[in-house]
Amino acid sequence: VEILDKLDSLINDLNQGIPAEISLRRKQYEYYREKLLSFKEAK
Repeated sequence: VEILDKLDSLINDLNQGIPAEISLRRKQYEYYREKLLSFKEAK
């Protein structure tokens, strides 16, 4: 029940849910940006 309450507050509370989503998307973007732009040095 506690987990469902937390999920409900993240989904329905715009002040809490949207900033959390933005933060997670920013981390996801940074991860994939680093993966795509990190080139191994040619020998």
